[in-house]
Amino acid sequence: MEASGVPAVLQYGLDQISGVSTNSFSIVSSSAGDEVSSGGRFTFLLPSVGLMDFKSSKINFGIKLVGNGSRLGKYSTSLIDQIVVRAGGVTISQSQSGLYGVWNTIQEETGQTHQNEVSGHRECNGTMDAVGSILTANDAETYHTGIGATTNLFEISLGELAEIHPRLVDLSLLPQMSIEVVLANDTVLASCKDSTLNKGQANNACVVNAASSWSMLRPKLQANMYSLMSGAYENALRSRMEQTGFLQLCFPNTVAFSQQFSGSARFSIAAMSLNKLTTVFRQRKHATLGGFVPLLGYASHTAASPTMSQIGGCGAANTGIARYQQKSQQFMLPTILPDPDAAGTGVVNGAGLDSAGTAAIDYGQSGITAPVNLQYSIQSALVPQYPVGQGEMMNLTCWANGIDALPDCKSYAEFFFNKCIFAFPLDLPSERHDRCAISGLSTIGSNAFITVNGSGGNLNTSDFDCITFATTTSILRVGAGKSIELLS
Repeated sequence: MEASGVPAVLQYGLDQISGVSTNSFSIVSSSAGDEVSSGGRFTFLLPSVGLMDFKSSKINFGIKLVGNGSRLGKYSTSLIDQIVVRAGGVTISQSQSGLYGVWNTIQEETGQTHQNEVSGHRECNGTMDAVGSILTANDAETYHTGIGATTNLFEISLGELAEIHPRLVDLSLLPQMSIEVVLANDTVLASCKDSTLNKGQANNACVVNAASSWSMLRPKLQANMYSLMSGAYENALRSRMEQTGFLQLCFPNTVAFSQQFSGSARFSIAAMSLNKLTTVFRQRKHATLGGFVPLLGYASHTAASPTMSQIGGCGAANTGIARYQQKSQQFMLPTILPDPDAAGTGVVNGAGLDSAGTAAIDYGQSGITAPVNLQYSIQSALVPQYPVGQGEMMNLTCWANGIDALPDCKSYAEFFFNKCIFAFPLDLPSERHDRCAISGLSTIGSNAFITVNGSGGNLNTSDFDCITFATTTSILRVGAGKSIELLS
């Protein structure tokens, strides 16, 4: 029921806004040429007038890969190291250096964002690339020839600025805005010794090949804009600014902390609204060159038959669905057993699974008799109130992200080995069309110390890095004369 007491399905009414016009502009970076090497950076300057739609505006580009067996990881955002947004020279949004792709992978795996199925490169390609070319052992998955020589085939969003409220921002109220994009280095690529072309024969998709490198081609910002001819909206904004002294824009701002995991990891943060904590664990040698990492539950073809196939296959030759991820996107439960190292040395195998054996990834084996528990502590308060077992992490992660289930995770094996995410909410839940609300934990003035604590006899304290993301809400206050103030 609404305030009037009448449900929306029974209401008659019509809102009319006259003089609306739309347009889209292609903005070329003033600091980038036609090709930007990995690790490079470039900047876009936004228009100074008009209503910009930050949600639908995208950065599009082409991709060039070099090296035998070079392959892209899942999601085109994995190629981005950092996005920095400035207004009048003041930094208002800045992702953590080196961890932009990690955070966006988490956002995808928890259903918070969903890149375009066509232009977002949502899968690791085995036998065919995105435009239909066959991939073999010595082929690089590259898009700088043919149609890709003149057309930008891939895109990314504007990061957390795409979630700004309100969605349409009057750029005439703000000082000159710029978006700086920093590209990731070559370690975000996989290098496969062979493709999955001959499934009935030896398959070395998880074995490392030669060195790989990449570059971005023709980066452009596609800015989608609106304008209102009546002037009523501009007058309303001026009136609101005269009454309150400022207008407020709110958007999420995520801070990342990464350190070696020795059983616990500690960091501090002061935030106006701390909304959520999210932790993932990666093997320490994730940045070394390697082949693909298989998603457990799908077929990993070795010799004449696939192994680990839970979905779409019966173990016979040439059967089963094979899916992979890049090493830096593998979020593992930090366990001692099962040890994914065929040699049995006790060292986690960072190159994926090279052997045909399945015992190394059997999370249900009888040898695992001790748990892995995780828990946060904020100052002296424990959240949750009990150490979370490995089977309970998924429920809290779904709660923290407002979902019923992880959208692309089919088994515990896949969750533990490929997509283990531990999250806990600290704010009120929200619906899709709710207005921005500040309801998270306030740590302003206290610089709260937060610890990720691990326990249990199966906890691995030597082979993993712990990465924790603290999701906060920032407010940008815009005053007269294009003055701005950032509250975070």
